[in-house]
Amino acid sequence: MANDKDDSKVRVTSTQTEVLSDSSELAKSIQDKSLEPALIVIQGENLGRVHRLRPGRNLVGRSSSAQILVEHRAASGSHAELRVDDAGIVVLEDLQSTNGTFVNGKRVQAPVPLKANDQVKVGNVVFKFVESRMETDFAENLHHKSTRDPMTGVYNKEYLLNQAASAVSTAKQGFPLALIMMDLDHFKKVNDTFGHVAGDYVLIETSRLIREGGVLRSGEIVGRYGGEEFMILLPDTKLEEAGKIAERIRAIIQHHDYVFEGKRIPVTSSLGVAAWRPVHATAEALIQEADALLYESKRGGRNRVTIAK
Repeated sequence: MANDKDDSKVRVTSTQTEVLSDSSELAKSIQDKSLEPALIVIQGENLGRVHRLRPGRNLVGRSSSAQILVEHRAASGSHAELRVDDAGIVVLEDLQSTNGTFVNGKRVQAPVPLKANDQVKVGNVVFKFVESRMETDFAENLHHKSTRDPMTGVYNKEYLLNQAASAVSTAKQGFPLALIMMDLDHFKKVNDTFGHVAGDYVLIETSRLIREGGVLRSGEIVGRYGGEEFMILLPDTKLEEAGKIAERIRAIIQHHDYVFEGKRIPVTSSLGVAAWRPVHATAEALIQEADALLYESKRGGRNRVTIAK
């Protein structure tokens, strides 16, 4: 006896088996899982950074409450918003910003639905709008690999220098900026006494402490400058506050239990803190001052913070 042919497609989940009797329904199910709207920075600060858009409102601007932060004086605090509805449609609206929001070179006058590859400009930053989760994942992985130190996971020197140059450019327009250079004390002795694997552990753990210790705020950047030296970039931060941040970092490192293979490793740090002044024509000049202050901490006995006068 011949069986009737069944063209149904079956999808099995952890909680149920669902029969999709229509091939278009199956295609829609696959498509839904492949969509994840995002903005990718293609010009301006944080080049290559991916901002995944969550359902509902996504605020863009200079405000600390913005999900997509644009730290440039041409951006308003609440500059624009992107609304993602249940169907995944993304609508962009300018929030009466001073300098406007642009899509593909045209100023936004009313809410506009975005489509794949649209370019959105806010301040000096240009974003590319993407819908594909595959494209979003690829861009995010590429950005991570190009900007992060592979061992510690914090930002690498190239990224730090790029961000410092951008921050100095902003500081020249009247915004505060501070910078901390930090070096682990007697790090060669750690390697010689406990081994290089233990030394790597100390670098990784120190990076984690600074990143996750509750010291840094959104928009503040920590990275590995080289060897056992780290740089912390503090936009919109005055010298006095930066000095307090540096002191908290020094204390966290000193009092943390670094234990590797059952052995406790004593770790301390020396830090130098500088703030941008008109004498700093370039980011390198600001870094050099903070680095000189770091070595003043070293000469003064280590495990201390030296702040610019």
